[in-house]
Amino acid sequence: MLMRLTDLISTFASAANFKLPDNAGQDSVDLLPVLTGTGPSSREATLHTGWKASGYRKGDFKFIDSQVSGGFTEVEVPVGAPPGQLYNLRQDIGETRNLYNSMPEKVEELRSDYEAIAK
Repeated sequence: MLMRLTDLISTFASAANFKLPDNAGQDSVDLLPVLTGTGPSSREATLHTGWKASGYRKGDFKFIDSQVSGGFTEVEVPVGAPPGQLYNLRQDIGETRNLYNSMPEKVEELRSDYEAIAK
């Protein structure tokens, strides 16, 4: 299940049968159906923001348009490292295998989604 801290406002409001004002929690998703086992999540993707890098998570994949953060924990970026990062979090939760060079179509799909949302 993909969730963000912002989803708590809609989820808690739903659990309490409380109608949020129209100007509250606009980017929040109600995850109560997932938590109670009565339905799927409607959150399919999310932006990640960090100190040195930001990225985009969609389904099992996480895209980072930078060489820092993610699986690169060293102070210096490894020689020959790709310009960005792509991880399949279902198979590699520790972000140890960068798939950026081996999955260019997925990189372009997520980069396009990321740029459309991050503007």
